[in-house]
Amino acid sequence: DIRPFVALAKALVRAGHEPIMGAPDDFQDFITRNGIEHFKLGGDIHALISQANFDTAMQDHSMGALLSAARDGLRLHYEAAQKFESLAKGADAFIYHMNTTFAVDVAYSQKIPAIMAVFQPLLPTRHMPYCAGVGPRLPAGLARLSYLTLSAQQAYYDFPRYRLRPTLGLRRHFPGGFAKGLDGKPVATLHAYSDVVVPKPSDWPDNAVLTGTWTLDELPPWTPDERL
Repeated sequence: DIRPFVALAKALVRAGHEPIMGAPDDFQDFITRNGIEHFKLGGDIHALISQANFDTAMQDHSMGALLSAARDGLRLHYEAAQKFESLAKGADAFIYHMNTTFAVDVAYSQKIPAIMAVFQPLLPTRHMPYCAGVGPRLPAGLARLSYLTLSAQQAYYDFPRYRLRPTLGLRRHFPGGFAKGLDGKPVATLHAYSDVVVPKPSDWPDNAVLTGTWTLDELPPWTPDERL
């Protein structure tokens, strides 16, 4: 997910803004090579996904390996969360990855908007089931139930918030729900795909915006052969 964020940052630069991109340390070279300022969040994603526990969890569905990989991922997640306040200082807005929900708390403490970025349709809707869900196919009209899977996943990514919020002067507990602000209302959400691929459901909030894809122009210009 780093690449589309770099593409967004470059678009912001072209529009006259000065984005700073927080990311694990192993992405520093890629980010700065694209002309974007990098803020170190610690950790090494490549090392995490290459370790034996992660590989075993993904391939063999081993519960022990899965729990071990989840614990390691959570440790990296909290390490990043502790640095988000410094990252946000002086910013006008915070555009955050859907899994770093603690950005909502940091943005609130800094009195700046929090804007979530996603790369597939994740907001609950009655018009289609959760795109990454597993389980039985639900009858029409019950699609929203499939988003319970998303709620369970979100609970995992919310764990660092319970430790982080008191350091920000906030109560430990917070309103639940995917893509919800501290007032219980939907946060602004940028969906980095085209509405030609998936049209915006009619029951999504007004601040859910489909932007089109965020792609890096890394390849040289290409003109197809006239015969094509």
